[in-house]
Order: sequence, then C-alpha cells, then structure tokens
Amino acid sequence: MNKITNLQQITTLPITSTLQEQVKTILTEPFHDEAETQRAWDELQCELWFLTSISEISAVVVDDIERLKRALTYTEFEDDLDY
Repeated sequence: MNKITNLQQITTLPITSTLQEQVKTILTEPFHDEAETQRAWDELQCELWFLTSISEISAVVVDDIERLKRALTYTEFEDDLDY
C-alpha cells in the first residue's frame, strides 16, 4: 500500500507514467495549478491511498482500517482511468 501526501510522490506509484499523469490531472483539476493543489492537500491533510492487493489490507493498522472503510462507504467521487 502506498500513501501519497505530496503530489510529487505520484511518480512512485507502481503504474505507468500515462496513468500517473491521469491521476495528477484528476487531482489538480479543481485548482489553478499544482502548487495550489498541494497547499489544499497540506491544509486538509489529504492522502491518496493506493492498494496493490487485498492482502495489504491485513497489514493496515486499526485506525487506518476504519478510515478505509469510511472512504469506501462514502466515496466522494470516482473517475475511470485509461488502461
């Protein structure tokens, strides 16, 4: 599981560079630029969680499991990525 708190960390995700760009575009879309996006993330303490397998969930600490359950139950938005 990867926890991203900084937009620059998106390049560390185990996905293609094309998908990394798509993710960054989706996340920065509501803002003027990447810097404004990062300021909002810092202020709101945003995290992007990237799960690579279901087995990783068992390694997640209890507080994070509750947050993950809440996120899955109350999804704010979903966006499809290209392959």
